[in-house]
Amino acid sequence: MKIPFGIGNADTGTAAGTDDIKNGEITFHAAHGAEVKKGDIIATFEMEKTSVDIAAPVAGMIELSFKNGDRWDREGVLESSSGIILAPPFGFIETEKPEVPEERKEDEKGESAEAEAEANPEPTLPQKTANSPREEISGIPIIPAAREIMRTKGIEPEGITPSGPRGEILVRDVVSGEISAKKESLAYTKTSVPHIRLKPSVEWLAVAKNLIGIVAGGTMEFNIKPLLTLRNDIGAAYKERYGVEIRPWAILAHAAVQIVREENFRVLNGAWITNRAAGSDEIILYETVNLGFSYDRGENILIDRAKGTISGPRLRILTLHGAEREIDPKAFFAAASSLIARADVGKSTHQDLKDWTFVVNNLGALRHESGVSILTKEISGMMNIGYARDDGNIKLQLFFDHRLCDGTMVTKFLTRVTEKAIQETAPAIRACLGQ
Repeated sequence: MKIPFGIGNADTGTAAGTDDIKNGEITFHAAHGAEVKKGDIIATFEMEKTSVDIAAPVAGMIELSFKNGDRWDREGVLESSSGIILAPPFGFIETEKPEVPEERKEDEKGESAEAEAEANPEPTLPQKTANSPREEISGIPIIPAAREIMRTKGIEPEGITPSGPRGEILVRDVVSGEISAKKESLAYTKTSVPHIRLKPSVEWLAVAKNLIGIVAGGTMEFNIKPLLTLRNDIGAAYKERYGVEIRPWAILAHAAVQIVREENFRVLNGAWITNRAAGSDEIILYETVNLGFSYDRGENILIDRAKGTISGPRLRILTLHGAEREIDPKAFFAAASSLIARADVGKSTHQDLKDWTFVVNNLGALRHESGVSILTKEISGMMNIGYARDDGNIKLQLFFDHRLCDGTMVTKFLTRVTEKAIQETAPAIRACLGQ
């Protein structure tokens, strides 16, 4: 009997308590064909800033459906060079056959031996017969499902290693072989985000190789009293007319989206991609700004000593896709408010939680004046907005990929954001009310 294991869903029923998990990267701790005990940690599922350990539901021999580093997506796709395929469980565990009642053992002994001999002939050279369910490709037996994948995708058998019990090619062998063959073409996972690819210059490559750490950052203090005054003067009337509140952090975020589109700052809406398999580097510049908002409501951590687990909601990043299209401040405020409102009631969509290209952290919501941020995968810029004091003084921070820009970017970018928010966005908001 084969028992599936992986992320819990209606199809597998495994890893209870993981029904809200969407996608991530798989790391296996047991090799294909290894014997495992019930409760052994056999895989880890890595998501943004968190991970889930997968325990063996039963004892038996493990059969893997994926390879280390593959990305699993609940929506039904495997995000790897193997293309779009249905996302099955991570694998299966072959358990021992159920115990046969004593009174039936003698009666079934003869016919079971005959059935086993018929089902499992001596492993001589596999023969293709008119009644055989197996096919062959280049003289190697292959199951029909694997042959169909190869046919539809134009995959050649070279580089595919059979792992079937009689030396046949299985579906997992085709997927594994294709991943290996296309490994050099792997660049990044935000495949749905429009982008351009650039090769870094020799000088840029030299600087990158000399860096010990790639994330740098800086802090500047500004006075945004005009934004606080704007909120106090017309906030109530603005909300009554348009149904959204005037929030100083949102004004700054709106300005940042527009500034990050300027030519001098475009590298902040991009990523440095290192393809270790191919030994090459490239720079991705995103052609749209998918603005990420850090979302942290400070829920309690849950420690279950009996089960030996720790869990609880963690920080998430909500994504406003195509934020640069919301040039009108009130449309931007409304879109951001809807995004946060969905998260507040646990109704975030799959799209709400993926493919951000630039991130804004509203530290002021937690009354923090500043903080230290860590860049997530495949982005190069993150802006922190601190708590605004009554006198209007506020700390703004920019964290960036040092391979793409230097510290002068902090001064230039944060100054431009503040100037745009005060000199352009705030007057536009007043104009909406005829002031």
